[in-house]
Amino acid sequence: YPQTISYQQSWWKYNKILEDYFARINFAMTQGKFSADVLVLHPVESGWCNYRLSDESATTKINEKFIAVMRNLSGNHYDFDLCDESLFAKYGKIEKDGIKLGQMKYKVFVIPEVQTLRTSTLKLLKKFIENKGIVIGVNQSPELVDAIKSDKAKELYKFVEIVSEPVKVSKVLDKKNIRAIVIKDKSKKE
Repeated sequence: YPQTISYQQSWWKYNKILEDYFARINFAMTQGKFSADVLVLHPVESGWCNYRLSDESATTKINEKFIAVMRNLSGNHYDFDLCDESLFAKYGKIEKDGIKLGQMKYKVFVIPEVQTLRTSTLKLLKKFIENKGIVIGVNQSPELVDAIKSDKAKELYKFVEIVSEPVKVSKVLDKKNIRAIVIKDKSKKE
C-alpha cells in the first residue's frame, strides 16, 4: 500500500517541517528561466534507416554514440536540449543570434553520428552557419539525405566543426567559450 499522509501517522506532528522545506526548495527551483545554449539532434531517423528486426546492432551502435555525446555534454556541465528533425523543420527559426525553437534560443547545434539528414535540416543549418552559428558534427557527414544517397550533406559539412569522437564535443565548446557562467575553484577546476 502507498504511504499515508494523515494525522494518524506517528510522525504527523513533524510533517510541517518537512513540507515547509519542500515548499522552499520548490520556490527556489521555479525562479528564473532555464537556458541551454546547445541543441542536440536526436538520431531517430538514422535509427529508422538502420533498424532490422533480425539484427539490431546498427541501431544499438547509433544509440550508444548518441548517449556518449549526451554524457560528454552533461559530464562537462553543458546544459542542452534535444530535438528531432520533424520538430526542427516545423518550429525551428534561424535568427541573427541563434536557433529559435519554441521559447528557447540556441547558440550551438550538435549533430551526433548520423546516416541521414533531412533536406529541411540542411537548409536551416546552412542559414544558421551563414549567421555565424556553431555546428558541431561527430565523425563524417552522412551519406544520405532524406534517406536517399546524396552529396548535399557533404557540402554543408565543409562548414561544420567535425570531431572524431563524441567525447571531443565539449572540448570544442570549451574553446568557443559559450557559457554565461562557469564556477571554478582556486585550482581552476569546475
